[in-house]
Amino acid sequence: MKWSKKEILGHLIDSAIHNLQRFTEVQFEPKPYIVRKYNQNDLVKVNRYQECTIENIVELWSTLNKQIIFVIKNLSAEELNYKIDIEEDDLKTLDWLIVDYVEHIQHHSKQILNHKQ
Repeated sequence: MKWSKKEILGHLIDSAIHNLQRFTEVQFEPKPYIVRKYNQNDLVKVNRYQECTIENIVELWSTLNKQIIFVIKNLSAEELNYKIDIEEDDLKTLDWLIVDYVEHIQHHSKQILNHKQ
């Protein structure tokens, strides 16, 4: 499925929602923390990002990421090393998951900037 610019940003909103939950839950859930997958295409579809105003989409994405930054800034070195189970015993650390999230944003930001109408 090919997404529009709004839908790509909407996907980043869905990613932010799920990663904010992951970055907080890992602090109190049993370790290794098991990452729950989500259906990216269905979320973009049911949230109907294409029909939203770009201002609302940008505001929501920005607000979610401000909270993510706040959560990350308050993590200790010990917490950054908490084990995360990505899928079937593929263990990473919370620090790895945070870096992966930032790289995911960068990847899709490039898509938006280079997107053909």
